Amino acid sequence: MKSPIDPASQPHSRLLLNMSILITGGGSQIGLAAAQALKATHPSVPIIFATRSGSRIPSAFKTVTVDFADPSTFDNAFNPDVGPIRSVYLLTPHGPDPSRGLITFVNKAIENGTKRFVLLSGSILVKESMHPGAKIWRHFEEEDVEYVILKPTSFIGKCQPDQLPEEDTQWFAADNIKTEFAAYIRESDSFQTAVPTGKIPMVSSKDIGEVAARALIADKVESNEVVIIGPQLLTFEEVSPQRRKNK
Repeated sequence: MKSPIDPASQPHSRLLLNMSILITGGGSQIGLAAAQALKATHPSVPIIFATRSGSRIPSAFKTVTVDFADPSTFDNAFNPDVGPIRSVYLLTPHGPDPSRGLITFVNKAIENGTKRFVLLSGSILVKESMHPGAKIWRHFEEEDVEYVILKPTSFIGKCQPDQLPEEDTQWFAADNIKTEFAAYIRESDSFQTAVPTGKIPMVSSKDIGEVAARALIADKVESNEVVIIGPQLLTFEEVSPQRRKNK
């Protein structure tokens, strides 16, 4: 899958000089995939995870304690031991208005010299809406910083901290169905969706993570809004765990 962002194929990208990359959201699916992609292509670049608990983070990566609900923890990501943070990957946390904590964190990062932010959202997000992601999007523009909004389609799958699965769109989708709809499947051996027969260009965590890594490391942001789609149109029936098991 080709990203409209310059993949920073140059071995001596300007952004690689005396910089670190911060990945928020703890051991999230896309954050882990992005870190693995960065480690594979730019092994000398320090990658730091901002996490509340430190769980699910591979031992190869440094962690700092950050809780978006507690601004007193924000300085942990910008202390001298961490070093300058050039780019930040942002995952919107759960809560009644998560944009407040995230915007406060963005302001703290800007104060400490961070130049670029990569925000994970979804393909239906529009900048003018009242969605938390849209509020953060507009804040990026108000602050005149470099930013990329990642807008993947369904379905984000699950990757393991120590090993990314083989590139199998259906595996990722099936795994995510089990994660997101587990309660419904246990109760009735089924789940409901607004598009029961519609075909969707489902995309894997690995692909999204690779695009995120390119956005974080590229010399130049070529597009502020990047829609990420999978290579194949699939229905939920085609990727359901039961169908996969019966094959």
